[in-house]
Amino acid sequence: IGQQEELWLLRGGDPARPGLLSAQVDQLYDAFVHSRASRVDLPLLPPTDARNYCATVRGKVLDTLEALPDGHPDAFTFGLVISHENQHDETMLQALSLRSGAPLLDRGTPLPPGRPGLAGTSVLVPGGEFVLGVDAAA
Repeated sequence: IGQQEELWLLRGGDPARPGLLSAQVDQLYDAFVHSRASRVDLPLLPPTDARNYCATVRGKVLDTLEALPDGHPDAFTFGLVISHENQHDETMLQALSLRSGAPLLDRGTPLPPGRPGLAGTSVLVPGGEFVLGVDAAA
């Protein structure tokens, strides 16, 4: 995710433009070069290094976004990257909900309680127009 943010939001989608990772490491994250099945054998960044890299990239991305004028065409790319990241979140949540056994991660601080009487019930969402995905007109 960090490499995609850096590539598309900091390097304008240009893989030849130098990034924060060396070219040798950067190319390991190219999904067009490395199939899903082969990625398990790649010498990717260790978890601590990957988290530090992602934090650095996210900071630079947020600085870039904050400086972006309203209505700038690059805002569309930010929307695409956010949608892509949301897809990964959904995939991981689905995978975790299918697994059995002890939790993999500490749950951290519990969420605040919801409104009384709503848990386990349906919530009516009125019909009408809404944006699903990226609004190409924006």
